[in-house]
Amino acid sequence: VTGADATPSELPAWAACEAADAAVSGRLSVGVDLSPSGVVTVGVASVVDGTVTVELAGVAAGDDPSTVAVQALSRLVREHGGRVWVDPRSEAAALIPALTAAGIEVVSIRSSDLAAACVLLRRLVEERRLRHRGQPPLDAAAAGAVVRPVGESWVWGRRRSSVDIAPLVAVTLAAWGAMSSQSRSVYEDEGLVMV
Repeated sequence: VTGADATPSELPAWAACEAADAAVSGRLSVGVDLSPSGVVTVGVASVVDGTVTVELAGVAAGDDPSTVAVQALSRLVREHGGRVWVDPRSEAAALIPALTAAGIEVVSIRSSDLAAACVLLRRLVEERRLRHRGQPPLDAAAAGAVVRPVGESWVWGRRRSSVDIAPLVAVTLAAWGAMSSQSRSVYEDEGLVMV
């Protein structure tokens, strides 16, 4: 899909993935995004039997959303474990120093992995291997998001989307983190990095 071909229905099966009993559990993966208006959005994900459950955990707005978000993320990670995934090329990069100072393990996603994360989320939705409980801001983001090309792939495109897509970006990062945690390589366990 190219940016020119993008439509407001990039995730037409999103509604079919809604389940009233969908709830994240166990060790969580956390994704954080910061909208252009300054609202911090937190998404969480967990994987059970190859199915990813995502949830919009909250938003922080107001006079000091970064401080509120860092405090909330500290509690969330302390209670559920996991790492926080951030796109260092987005406005959310401004949160990285405060998250790190709070002792939170932050993973800065690479450009190629961000594209892979977006493709993965769409594939999970198409294959009905993603569950969510139906949250209006997340549902609106999924309905209004369009893509933009990046190299030979694509990512969610903020500028052309008809709504704030921060909730979708946050759960995309969280889902990527959750799936990445499930598929560690035996080589990584031995300290080797594949190139």
